[in-house]
Amino acid sequence: MSEVTRKEIRKGMVRCRPAEVISYDHCRFCVHSKSFIVRGREIPSPARIYCLAQKPSGEEIDFTQVEAVVCEDKKGEGYRSMMNIIG
Repeated sequence: MSEVTRKEIRKGMVRCRPAEVISYDHCRFCVHSKSFIVRGREIPSPARIYCLAQKPSGEEIDFTQVEAVVCEDKKGEGYRSMMNIIG
């Protein structure tokens, strides 16, 4: 079972699960993404803001500057689109 993890971005890709590497920009739509690390700062994920009906931080994420994704995939299921929840 996975805990909250910081997943580093390498060449635009992130290791979602041991056998799954995806483009990190998918993480903005994943229900497991908690936040993005941009220039050392943690910014809430758009998916998390939407799914939890939180107020947006007012800060947009510059996805060209993302260093890592903070992921809360506690079951190790990998990418799961928030579109399945709202659709």
